[in-house]
Amino acid sequence: MPHPSEEMRQYRALEDDLRLVRSEHGLGSAQEDPILEEMARLWWLLSDIERETLDQEGPTCDPVETLGDDDLQLIDKDTLTENVKGPLRVRNV
Repeated sequence: MPHPSEEMRQYRALEDDLRLVRSEHGLGSAQEDPILEEMARLWWLLSDIERETLDQEGPTCDPVETLGDDDLQLIDKDTLTENVKGPLRVRNV
């Protein structure tokens, strides 16, 4: 892949920020919201190749890492896609 765009560098930095926020405050905290909003905005500014690269990597801020087994539940794929407000990368299990 050629040199990453400024938007890709910003997106990567936000992934790091999100990982830190989730480790400090847990999944779904209010501190995530501005980071996720900016990531969603940047997503559409990335090139097709950059988005494809991110899709192939899968999530790097995987919320499953912050949850215990008792917190996990299965979500119907149709329910998930009906409620998504922006781009979402989901790891297949």
